[in-house]
Amino acid sequence: MTKDEIVHLAASGTNRPVDKETLDAMSISQRSLLFNLLHTYSLFRKGFIGKEEGEKLKANALSRFDLDSRTEEAYRNYIHHMATLWKEIEETGSAYRKNPSIENADAFMAAVYGVGRLKEGDRD
Repeated sequence: MTKDEIVHLAASGTNRPVDKETLDAMSISQRSLLFNLLHTYSLFRKGFIGKEEGEKLKANALSRFDLDSRTEEAYRNYIHHMATLWKEIEETGSAYRKNPSIENADAFMAAVYGVGRLKEGDRD
């Protein structure tokens, strides 16, 4: 769901509950934005806050959503990277265990440490 769709849903949804399927399909940052906006629109409609205060709360919620979305994306990328790393380590370790060769040892070192074999002239 886009930010604009969430804003629209919150603006039109204060008098009706959001269905479970919609909530289940949303990320945590999307849900947080939705609930913040539902609360803000509810406060405005009940007269507890004015338009200016409501706009400030909405702007803060949208700003927080942008930050939370970037954080979620970074976390997903990190998890993907770590899963790929461990898969490569397992594959190269298994290949070495089955066939202990220099090539498989080099592949394992590259997977674990990200290094290749030193060339003859590179040694101290």
